[in-house]
Amino acid sequence: MLMATASWKVSYLEPSVAIDRVPHTHPVTGWGGHWRGENGTDETVICPLSYSTRKPLSQMCAMGYNVAEWPTNTYFASDLLHRVYHMPAISENFVDHFADTYEEVLELAMNNNTYSVRDSDALQYFALDAYAYDIAVPGRGCPGPQPSEAAATSSAQMSSMTTAPTATSSSTAYA
Repeated sequence: MLMATASWKVSYLEPSVAIDRVPHTHPVTGWGGHWRGENGTDETVICPLSYSTRKPLSQMCAMGYNVAEWPTNTYFASDLLHRVYHMPAISENFVDHFADTYEEVLELAMNNNTYSVRDSDALQYFALDAYAYDIAVPGRGCPGPQPSEAAATSSAQMSSMTTAPTATSSSTAYA
C-alpha cells in the first residue's frame, strides 16, 4: 500500500507529493483508498485494491464507458484527483462533497452553482469529460446520455435570460 503526503514548498508555493509504503489497516473492506483524517490531514492512502480495479486513462471511452453513467473512480487518475482534494495542502479546504451522482452534480450546477465549482465530484466529472473530449476521442468524447427534458428546459430558460434583446423586444421594452 502507498501513502501520499502533501506539503508546501514555501519558496515556490507549490504542493509536493511524497509517496511511501506504509503498513496500514483499511477502515472499510472494498475501499481503494482513503484520506487519513485527523491523524494525518495531509496524507491519503492508496490501497492495493486500486491497482486491480482502477482503469488507466488509455482505456477512456472504451468498453462502454461514458462519463454520465459510470463512477468517477473508474479511472485511477480521477480517483487520485479525488484523494488529493481531501488534502488541505492541495484543496485548501475549498473543495468538499456537495453532490455524489452525475444527476446531483447537474442539479447542483443549475440550483446552487456556488457549491458546484467547489464540489469534488463535479470537478472530477469535468476533468473526465474534458479529457475524453480533448484526448480520448477528440471533438466527441463519451459524455453519455443527455440530461432529462426537465434539465434541458431549465438550461434553455437560463440561456434565454442571458440572450441579448432582439430589435422587436427592445423597441417594445423601451418605447
